[in-house]
Amino acid sequence: MSTLKTEYEVLFGLLYAEIIQVFESSNSKEQSKLKIEKLGFWVGCVVAHRISKNLTSLKLSSLEVMKILCKDFWLRLFNKQVDNLRTNHRGIFIIHESQFRPLLLLHDFFKDPDRLTELLLLHTGLIKGFLHAFNLEAAVSTELTNAPACIIQVKIPYEGSTSV
Repeated sequence: MSTLKTEYEVLFGLLYAEIIQVFESSNSKEQSKLKIEKLGFWVGCVVAHRISKNLTSLKLSSLEVMKILCKDFWLRLFNKQVDNLRTNHRGIFIIHESQFRPLLLLHDFFKDPDRLTELLLLHTGLIKGFLHAFNLEAAVSTELTNAPACIIQVKIPYEGSTSV
């Protein structure tokens, strides 16, 4: 991927930064984190319905939904597919991104890992919202390994399991 950023990418990156600054300036840190994740959740639901049309009404396995997320959803949002998806086939999915586009755009602006981690809250919400559109609830966590690389863990309750 070229290191030159398009105008769209720069504007998208600045939008992320502005979202966080607006929320943090008006609320406590915990409230702003929740609002950022909720915003992502809402956008994730909307995008899921737009790209999947009739698929959300079908009963798909969690693996099939995760494949749609990693191909179609990621392509729509980040102009590329996921670098690597791994699963234990028991409801745990690990997404490895060596050049996560939002972090690629913003790690030059924010050297503070805490600020970059806050940006990932929006993406945690995006994934939860996408999965919710397919009637899947999940615990989603992110790990900032070496910006712009990150790992996203998605835990979907496995049939026969009661915990998320």
